[in-house]
Amino acid sequence: MNKSLKKLLPHHKHDRKEPKIQPLAKLEDLAQASQDMQDMRDCYDSLLSAAAVATNSAYEFSESLREMGVCLLQKIEPNDDEETGKVMMMMGKVQFELQKLVDSYRAHICQTITVPSESLINEIHTLEEMKHQCDEKREFYEYMRTRYREKGRSKSGKEERFTSEQLQSAKDEFDEEATLFVFRLKSLKQG
Repeated sequence: MNKSLKKLLPHHKHDRKEPKIQPLAKLEDLAQASQDMQDMRDCYDSLLSAAAVATNSAYEFSESLREMGVCLLQKIEPNDDEETGKVMMMMGKVQFELQKLVDSYRAHICQTITVPSESLINEIHTLEEMKHQCDEKREFYEYMRTRYREKGRSKSGKEERFTSEQLQSAKDEFDEEATLFVFRLKSLKQG
């Protein structure tokens, strides 16, 4: 019986070995999601910029059409022959009709491009905050992992020490935050 106990003791010691420190599996997904988020931000920033240029140009064009319409209608003089007066009046009215169309186009840009893009950029800003939290949790986990690996090596005992449970908890928090970030980005991309 004494021999059988000795056979069990080495196994028992081997089982008491420190738990293996797991690397962060989500880093690749997180890096891809970060790149996707930046690409989306660049795309919507460019779209907003182009929409702003288009609406400003449309506004200027609309004002020019209005001024031209006013000018044409004011040029109608009672002494002009009937044909010239009709042409000037018709051209003036056409300028006002064109102005309405350009104003409608400008409003359409705001409604279909500017407002939705601003909303998406706000969502991307929220994602950027989530990414920042992921980075903080990852950095803290890596700090803990480094301290955990170094335990027993330091002779000063004043350094912060972490248990395997604390390390696992930090890893789980990072994994949860990273999963949520990646999921929310995928949801945003899908519409």
